[in-house]
Amino acid sequence: MKTIITRDVDIGELTTLYREAEWLFVEDGVEEGEDVVAAIVQKTYAYAVAMDGGRIVGFGRAISDGVSDAYIHDIYVKKSERRKGIGQAIVKTLVDHLLQHKICWIALIGEPGTAPFYAPCGFKVLGDDVPMIWEG
Repeated sequence: MKTIITRDVDIGELTTLYREAEWLFVEDGVEEGEDVVAAIVQKTYAYAVAMDGGRIVGFGRAISDGVSDAYIHDIYVKKSERRKGIGQAIVKTLVDHLLQHKICWIALIGEPGTAPFYAPCGFKVLGDDVPMIWEG
């Protein structure tokens, strides 16, 4: 298994994983597809994929201005490939890439219960900070 930063990925295979993660929206009965996934990959500051035998088994991305700050986002590992260290390898690959580009303020918002997953990658829970989302 290797994890790399790339935009040269099989969009069809990646779209299948986005569907497995249930991260594609349905509007008026039509699900987002390969065009949306391709745009995500191309417009993201750094996109990481974990490859095993030529197939994508996981992915993640870093959203950044490319100068000072970055957020790790959308870490996902194929259900059949979990608990093998792939997710942490993706996070570490993204962090290493950001640090190589002198981006040292790196944050993420994890789902409840994921702090132990991110801790070995160097992340800690921020005490009084409150994640928020705009709901219009």
